[in-house]
Amino acid sequence: MAEFIFKETLTEGSWKEDEHSINNAFMPLITHICGINNIKFEEISRVFTLNVFRIGKGGNKIIKLFFPNQFGNDCSEYYYAELSALSQAEKAGINAPEIICTGIIHDRYNFYYIVMSYIDGVNAKEALPNYTDSEKIEFCEKFKIITDKFSLIKDLSKTPRFDQPERIGNNMWGNNWGDFTELFRENRQKYLSKQNLREIVFNHGDTNLNNIIIDKSSKIFLIDFADSAAAPYLYDLPTIIYSVFACEPLMMKTYFGNYKNEEFYEKVMISLLIYWFGAYFINSIAKAVNIKMGNISDMEMLKDVVVKSIDRGDIRF
Repeated sequence: MAEFIFKETLTEGSWKEDEHSINNAFMPLITHICGINNIKFEEISRVFTLNVFRIGKGGNKIIKLFFPNQFGNDCSEYYYAELSALSQAEKAGINAPEIICTGIIHDRYNFYYIVMSYIDGVNAKEALPNYTDSEKIEFCEKFKIITDKFSLIKDLSKTPRFDQPERIGNNMWGNNWGDFTELFRENRQKYLSKQNLREIVFNHGDTNLNNIIIDKSSKIFLIDFADSAAAPYLYDLPTIIYSVFACEPLMMKTYFGNYKNEEFYEKVMISLLIYWFGAYFINSIAKAVNIKMGNISDMEMLKDVVVKSIDRGDIRF
């Protein structure tokens, strides 16, 4: 029997261990991947998230490992989603990492991987707090140019679809709305059934500040396309509003124009109800404006939460 490259017993908790343990566990696997792809390997420079490592000569490459399928969830969906998005991003004029090589290692576990270029810069979470108003305006203008180009990504055959009833507002593992009242869940379904959600486009799926990289020339890059989705165009709104802009009026106005109106509030409501992490967002937004989640039973109450959060102008998740 061939000896396994990855020698550790992997559990979901293994991906939450300290950095030293993770490096030791994954070093043989990463070394093997670098070897078969002729990548000069020096060391694991640092860990971004639990499954993303900086490698290569001078740390000029990133290797992303996808959680093995053996744990009951077909995470190859994430692999193919990111691969498809990155492959089309350059053609669409979206600044993103360049794919260097990809593959799957059949070992003790099946590890899908993507090796891509490292974007040398800082994430927006670090940069934005230090920006002047004029720099924030410039950032929003550049960010809008990038997100507007999502419509140029046309091949959605490998992108998970979030337009089916069982997937709208849920992730690949199941229903996210169990903590809400039955009355709210019924009203949510009735409300969504009346909306025109048939137009499906590409969405990044997780445009939070950590996934926006700004290089030394102030060029903006998007990373981590694993949660990309073929979904209604409003799908990305929650992360843009509450994760990137934090409802800050200057940034909201720069990106959206006149946004304090009924039409915009309605769009935000729909986006929260269809986004795969929307249940979490609604719960967090309600807490921020001092409204108990259990008190939200219909769409008028949800609209009240949305309006109060946007008017407050400083909510970020």
